[in-house]
Amino acid sequence: MPVPNDYWPPFSPGEYARRHRLIRDLLARQGLDALVIYGTHHTPFTDPGQINITWAAGYAGFFHSYLVFPAAGEPSLVIPLGPWHLDNARELSAIPDVRGDVDVVACVIDRLRALGLSRGRLGIVGTMEWIDQSIPWRHHERLRAALPEASLELVSKEYEDLRVVKSPEELAVTERAAGIADEAHEVLNRAARPGVTNTDLFNAVLAVVHERGGRINMCHLGSTSTLNPDMFYADPLPVNRPLQAGDVILTELCAGVAGYFAKI
Repeated sequence: MPVPNDYWPPFSPGEYARRHRLIRDLLARQGLDALVIYGTHHTPFTDPGQINITWAAGYAGFFHSYLVFPAAGEPSLVIPLGPWHLDNARELSAIPDVRGDVDVVACVIDRLRALGLSRGRLGIVGTMEWIDQSIPWRHHERLRAALPEASLELVSKEYEDLRVVKSPEELAVTERAAGIADEAHEVLNRAARPGVTNTDLFNAVLAVVHERGGRINMCHLGSTSTLNPDMFYADPLPVNRPLQAGDVILTELCAGVAGYFAKI
């Protein structure tokens, strides 16, 4: 069982077993020998750039990461910066086999060969299907060159469909995430007054979200005069503009926990 933490809080062993059964059912339906699930570079502990890995493994690496999930055999989480991050990852991950190095693609290739899948049908799962993010071109070319007799098939949508229907444990976490997001907005509203900067409001949000054991995915925040407005969308990176009487504050604030975020 992964150790408690405030970054990717663990679900129960039964919940991970449920998810892994769904993955194996997908492999059987698609006639695949393994999934190669990719996670992109992201802001550590906050961004869902590795959510397809996190759903199955309960961990997100700092940079390019992979989860090799075979139809037969144990899955392997492959993370970057292995020599420095392996011990911590093994504490947090729901996947016992955690390995890695600076060259994660080489580790993936070695694992696939060890599983006897040099000629296998491999399902590629990208970062986020809804914005068409898949594995990097260089990674794809290296897999092709190293495993010329293997087939690579994109199954991001089929995999993400598994995550659509939430379990009772996931619904409970989603409700907690919504509560954290609600409180963040309430704190922002109370802190808003003339002279306070957009950055001050951002810091107030960070403080309450982290105090509740949550993280933010984004906090776009800006302000402008209602009489002479000069913006139509909140700043992705808040600036030190002081609020003035009669201003309107624009936000796209996304807060939550365990990779589950709520947004108003």
